[in-house]
Amino acid sequence: MASVLDKFYRFLMGLSCLSMVTAFGAIMLGVAARELRWDIQGLDAYAGYAIAATLFLALPSTLQHGDHIRVTLLMQRLSPRAQNWLEYWCLGAASALSVYVAWFSCRLVWVSFAMHDVSPSADASPLWIPQLAMALGCTGFATSFLHALWARWTSQPFFDAPVEGELAKTDLNLAQNEWRGAQATQLQNRIVLLQTQQALATLTGVPLLGTADLPEDSTENAQSKPLPDSHPLLEEARLVVALAQAQVRVVNESRRDQPELELGTFRERGNQSERYNNSIALSLRIPLATAARNLPLSSAAQTALTSAQEEYKRLRLML
Repeated sequence: MASVLDKFYRFLMGLSCLSMVTAFGAIMLGVAARELRWDIQGLDAYAGYAIAATLFLALPSTLQHGDHIRVTLLMQRLSPRAQNWLEYWCLGAASALSVYVAWFSCRLVWVSFAMHDVSPSADASPLWIPQLAMALGCTGFATSFLHALWARWTSQPFFDAPVEGELAKTDLNLAQNEWRGAQATQLQNRIVLLQTQQALATLTGVPLLGTADLPEDSTENAQSKPLPDSHPLLEEARLVVALAQAQVRVVNESRRDQPELELGTFRERGNQSERYNNSIALSLRIPLATAARNLPLSSAAQTALTSAQEEYKRLRLML
């Protein structure tokens, strides 16, 4: 039974992908029609129908893959037994609500079919045809919630396990970026501390390097000429180099340019006597020049690193 339902969910996801392609084709055809002065009625409505079908038909597979947003702040603070009861309550409430929505959507399709309702847009399509995709998606969504409730009751898996290492790799990258940011902040604070200590030593005449751990016969030499590797200027330069290296690592590893899908609506008309035409705009931005856009940041970080290294070498030769 579970395998049949899984195939049903995948079938709905395939229909959702087909609807998305249809929406994209309708939008592109509408753009071409406006440029070529073609009069194709109802393209905006067809695009809207396809987008709605895409959203509803993808609900079951989205639930099974665990991609729906879940607020787990309360659940994480409960005991395992309380978490179990809360999961049952959430799945039961979601099942009841989704069954009601599925019944309402199926009833809406029947009423539209019986009353011969048509779209008020220029396409004048029978409304039960686009509503059928909504009813099918809501029915699959309700079935998936009931399936999840039954799977939990019988201790069977329902939610797909994440790809091995994918979540761990994502969490590791986020943790590494946060750690590098904290390390860079710590280095900056240490640089400020060294600068403050050096200014204090200049004003008070108290040497920065302690003389308690030095031999008695070399105290005067140590105070007059500090050891090169322990000089505060070299220490500050080393911290600047380390900070620049951390910034280079952050720039090189924190680039996460993702494709962007934007959906919007707008109204337009030829003149004041005409009715407004409602249009849906769907735009997809694919970053094909990621390296070119990130190159200035990488170059700036590398330049800062080179300057810090050269300054450290110069101070090393001077001291």
